[in-house]
Amino acid sequence: MARICRRKAEIVLVAEEIIFEIIFMLTMLLNRRRNRGGFRISNVQRLSRYKMVDRIPQQLEHMNELTELSDVDCFNNLRMNRDTFNRFCYLLRYYGGLVDGIYVSVGEQFAIFLSVLSHNSKVRVVEFCFKCSSHTVHQHFHNVLRTVLNLHDILLATPTTVDDECTHPRWKHFKGCLGALYGTLIDVTVPELDNARHHTKNE
Repeated sequence: MARICRRKAEIVLVAEEIIFEIIFMLTMLLNRRRNRGGFRISNVQRLSRYKMVDRIPQQLEHMNELTELSDVDCFNNLRMNRDTFNRFCYLLRYYGGLVDGIYVSVGEQFAIFLSVLSHNSKVRVVEFCFKCSSHTVHQHFHNVLRTVLNLHDILLATPTTVDDECTHPRWKHFKGCLGALYGTLIDVTVPELDNARHHTKNE
C-alpha cells in the first residue's frame, strides 16, 4: 500500500514538472512575439492607431482636394466634374435614401464608389487614399451600388424612336428605329456610285 502511494506521488511530481516547463516555454514564446520589433507596444498605443477621430481631418482634406479645388482634379479622379458630382449626391441622398455614416458622408461614399469604378482601383489602394478600413470600403461601395440600381428609373433615359417628321441629316434616314450601340455592325447595301467613298485601305 505504501509502495502504491509513493508511486502516485512520483507521478504527480513528474506531471507538475512537465506542466511547469510547458507554461515556461509558452511564456517565452509570447514575450518573443511581443518584443519582435525591438520594442514592446502597449495596449494604449495599439488602440491609438485606430482612432477614427484622428483620421477625420485627413479625410476632409482628401475630399476637399477631390471635389472642391477644381473641375480638372475632380474629373481626373472621379470622371465627372464638381457640378455633376454634387447633383448625383443630391439624387443619392434625397431620392435614393442614402444617408451619412458616423464618419463617412454621402459625398465620400460616392467618391469611394467612383474611385473603384473609374480607375479599377484595388480596395487596399482606396483604403489608403480615403483613410478608412477595407470593411468600410466594401460596405459603402455596395450601399452606393444598391442605391444607384434603385434609381434606374431616374438615371436611365427611355429610348424614343425616330419619328417620321425628323429632319436631322444624320437620323432622318432611320425613321422608326431606336438606334444602335456604338460599334454595332449594320449591314447596309451602298449604291455602286458611292462605294469608293466608303472603302477603307483594307478593302
